[in-house]
Amino acid sequence: MKTRAFAFMLTAILLGAAALAGSVSAIDNCCFVDRQCQSDQDWVDGYWAFQNSQCSAPAGSLAPASSQPTGAPAQVDNCCFVDRQCHTDQEWVDGYWAFQNNQCTAAGQSERSVEQADNMRRALRIEGSARFIAAVNAALDLLKARAPRWYIYTVFGYDLLLEVPNGTIVSFPDHVKFHLVDPGDPYLNDTGGFVGHLVHYAAHNYQDQRDLASGAGRSPVNLEDEREALTFQIEAMAACCPGHPLLPRFRHILANIENPEYQWWLHQS
Repeated sequence: MKTRAFAFMLTAILLGAAALAGSVSAIDNCCFVDRQCQSDQDWVDGYWAFQNSQCSAPAGSLAPASSQPTGAPAQVDNCCFVDRQCHTDQEWVDGYWAFQNNQCTAAGQSERSVEQADNMRRALRIEGSARFIAAVNAALDLLKARAPRWYIYTVFGYDLLLEVPNGTIVSFPDHVKFHLVDPGDPYLNDTGGFVGHLVHYAAHNYQDQRDLASGAGRSPVNLEDEREALTFQIEAMAACCPGHPLLPRFRHILANIENPEYQWWLHQS
């Protein structure tokens, strides 16, 4: 279930996401504004350039973000503001990715609200047919109404949802949290099933970002990642649609996931 097609491309993809946000509060780095950033050092330099109003965007188009916590959770995006003291560039990089992957040890990060998720959702790029966009929004609306915790988790797990035919090669920078959906995917006609699908792949995005933050790079598809993603998928579907006909099947797979016959990723080309 885990799609991995990664490489670097123009950061126009991120500029488009920022433009859709409708709010400069989602932007805190010149890498989203005027430059292509690939290494950790590029992102550190872009962050501090933004704090010091050194992006080359037209004057007045961006408001500099505060480099100190203000008490408003939406302005905190780094564990350095929550549970640790950071001094070196690498510590700030580690703190940023720790926050994105829910690894702060203090309570501050766990206080993400539905309102914050709504703001993030406005920045989320959903690209494809009208049918695809409607299916994504229907699934997110169902999560918000019946499982707010999973709504928050899912929205923060994506930057981009893209409808493309299976086999299409699309690549993005490592930090972009994306998922590709085939226009023929049967989940597009099943809102409850699509809820689980979105949660499952959001889990994989969180896993990928944890791998990158550790410095080890993305891990290949593996048992523990799939176990976690499938568990979250089942929990979200059970909260939204407790009688969904796919739930018994998914629970059976989870119960037998250590059996190679149930490890679908081993049979992917």
